[in-house]
Amino acid sequence: MRRQQRTPPDPTKLAALDDAFKRMRHEGLLARQRFMCCSSCAGHAMATRAAELVDRGTAKDGIKGCVFYHRQDADELDDHGFVHLAYGPLETEKHGTVGFPAVEIGQLVTRILGEVGLAFEWDGSPDTRILVSCR
Repeated sequence: MRRQQRTPPDPTKLAALDDAFKRMRHEGLLARQRFMCCSSCAGHAMATRAAELVDRGTAKDGIKGCVFYHRQDADELDDHGFVHLAYGPLETEKHGTVGFPAVEIGQLVTRILGEVGLAFEWDGSPDTRILVSCR
């Protein structure tokens, strides 16, 4: 997938991305779109939210992990029709690691992306974000 030329996203693919995020939330992931300014802020906010949920009685194993793209990623989506998804377990100060191993979360995310008909690239590595095409 090439990202150089300016190609806005297809509205039907954006709707599919919205659907995918709804399904991810239904599957037990904390899933957010256009969330925070950058990966660091988004990751911290997600970990804080996971800790709050556990404090309020959600079982630790009821949170499978997180997936998100931040506002900088959203600019790429708006300009080029591609977005990179970050995913993984959440590291909290109070409750330690919350969520499944990153590879399992990546597999869950890509399964859902495929179910809604979105093309993606991912090498299966927990260190690589998932590239989704909304063209």
